[in-house]
Amino acid sequence: MVFRSAAGDAIATRRTYNAYLLPASGLQAIPGSRRSPRLSRALARIATRHGGVTGIWVQRLWDGRAAGWNADAEFPAASTVKLPLAVGAIMRMGNAPWAHPSWVDVVATLRYSDNKAADRLVSQLGSGCATTADAAAAEGLRRLGARQSTFTGCYAAEELQPRLPAGGVTQTPSWSNRHTTARDLGRMLYALQAAAVPTKAARRQTGIPAMKARLLLGILLTAAQDGQNATLFNGGLKPGTPIAEKNGWRHNEQHGAAIAYTKRGPVILVVLTQRPGGASLADAHAIGSEVARAGLRG
Repeated sequence: MVFRSAAGDAIATRRTYNAYLLPASGLQAIPGSRRSPRLSRALARIATRHGGVTGIWVQRLWDGRAAGWNADAEFPAASTVKLPLAVGAIMRMGNAPWAHPSWVDVVATLRYSDNKAADRLVSQLGSGCATTADAAAAEGLRRLGARQSTFTGCYAAEELQPRLPAGGVTQTPSWSNRHTTARDLGRMLYALQAAAVPTKAARRQTGIPAMKARLLLGILLTAAQDGQNATLFNGGLKPGTPIAEKNGWRHNEQHGAAIAYTKRGPVILVVLTQRPGGASLADAHAIGSEVARAGLRG
């Protein structure tokens, strides 16, 4: 990094580590208030070409166009709900969260989707392994504007497997203790991006300082790219496109919720999938790639 005087002369040089530089177009966060019929039709075609149940949300932050398919269906959330947990935790870690003893667990929770690290955040910064909503995760859900998502107790992997009927807006059975929707994940990612920019509306809604929002996005941008944690969307984006993504998976589900920082600007891409015979990683990647291409065109 080169520091320059008002006249443009180089006055100092410093080397920065562990920094992620986004394109200037990344500083956009127009709300998704313009529905795109064309994009809606494209998402419907994508969903109906694939088996099982799919929920999709796309939101372009450079022009405010948005669309979804089955976007309010409540799916078992898997690890996607670790995002609001991390937000609630970092808001309880003071002005220098990287110096807090639990910072390593925030990183592990988002970068590697580490269940034990998530449980430690619940125990150390939340309300513990109770049956009611965890306090740290509930704070994160509230700050990010989630309306249908839940996070209860510790993060021990849920063994029960609610099954959704194909097509239409659906809901998981009441005994599924952590669930979310494609639209809700879109809301949460938008709130985090808007807080990072920052926008005045995001400051009022979330209360998340821009520095903390940027730290969280930085971790998501460097999430481990292997196996079921690999991004679902890069097949539909130009190589090298920065992607801040939180994935989640269980026996029957494979989910991805991301902000892709394209040349034109950020676009939110959310794909939730459930397959009764078992999650198909290949199919989820195929859907994600098609959704990314449609999102850039629509």
